Amino acid sequence: MNWKSEAIYASEVSSSPDFKTLFAKETLKDTSKVQASEVTMLFTDLMNSTELYVQEGDESAIGRVMGHFKIIEQIVAEERGGIVKTIGDSVMAVFWEPVSALKAVQRIQQIFTTSSSVGEAFKIKAGIHYGDCTAVNLNGRIDYFGTTVNIASRLVDIASEKEIMVSEAVFNHPDVQLVSGEKLRKPSLLKKAMKELKGFDEEEFKVKQIRLERPPMRLVI
Repeated sequence: MNWKSEAIYASEVSSSPDFKTLFAKETLKDTSKVQASEVTMLFTDLMNSTELYVQEGDESAIGRVMGHFKIIEQIVAEERGGIVKTIGDSVMAVFWEPVSALKAVQRIQQIFTTSSSVGEAFKIKAGIHYGDCTAVNLNGRIDYFGTTVNIASRLVDIASEKEIMVSEAVFNHPDVQLVSGEKLRKPSLLKKAMKELKGFDEEEFKVKQIRLERPPMRLVI
């Protein structure tokens, strides 16, 4: 009688890391594409990777970058999301709920900001957007395309060091508003802004800029 409380939606199943690993080839045919409604896209980017390679050499730097991928993958999975792919030093992840993506990236920022073992060499920024997109089977795995994905990727592009750039759609989502008090780690800085995104020349976007710590002071002469 109350089947909706027991139901699981396709967008949640397809974002599950276990499902993506076990059933990637069976999920969609190679030639098919489906609408993925109300999914959340998270992009992270490692800002200072070139500096890391120069300072530590390729072998050491590659090992540390791969280790940072593993940490992100673990946290994303714990928050019920899944890694879609890595692009250079960036990560693209999908979540069923915006609040899960925000929790995940705040945990990621916390680890790389405070941990002495992985911390200061890593400067990670992130972008999160929520909406509809198209899911396809590409090279044996589920990938996502569309305006929602493009906006999320542009948000990480304009984020600053150790900053999370969140779209208004994410921040105003009821679940995010519901737990935006004590249940989420309090950012030391939250700013509203209007931003232009590359490729969206006719539109400005309302965003929230979230930091776990204040940006470093810079002396300008």
